[in-house]
Amino acid sequence: MGAQGEWPSHPELLDEMAQWMVDSNWDLKRWIKSVVMSQTYQRSSTTTASVREKDPFNRYLARQSSFRLDAELVRDNALSVSGLL
Repeated sequence: MGAQGEWPSHPELLDEMAQWMVDSNWDLKRWIKSVVMSQTYQRSSTTTASVREKDPFNRYLARQSSFRLDAELVRDNALSVSGLL
């Protein structure tokens, strides 16, 4: 995202997610639930040497980020982007 970001590591997945949103009539609540319930989102932030060796920059989401945004920040950002804040 933006001029200095990296290209997506899985562009086909982004296309599939975008199509899923269109097919579900933009059901954002259902989409967020599916993301939060996914195995990738629920991964631990602890890591092993073999995981760090295979994916040192976590580009393939081998582990969860060591910090997460507060729910209020996510909500406020979504409201701001949608123009409802």
